[in-house]
Amino acid sequence: MKRQTVRLPDGFSGDTVLCFTDPLEIDGDMVKLQVAEPGRGHLFRWELRSLVIAKEKARIRHNAARRERDQAMRDMGLKRVRGALGGVYWE
Repeated sequence: MKRQTVRLPDGFSGDTVLCFTDPLEIDGDMVKLQVAEPGRGHLFRWELRSLVIAKEKARIRHNAARRERDQAMRDMGLKRVRGALGGVYWE
């Protein structure tokens, strides 16, 4: 089974970083998560457990909404096409 990930703020510059949701350590309400980006596997991030759970639920809701939208587009007879610059659109 594929390990689940969640995107969290990196805590330094306002950027975000992709982290695995299974904690390496738990200390009260804080969890230690490993960074899931290539070349950054040696890094980790401490975060509130409640924030990680909320982000994971938001990701699940977003994916469900995207699947529902894609199915509606297919039901209308549209096809998903990748453009020359890498973007995806329906026609």
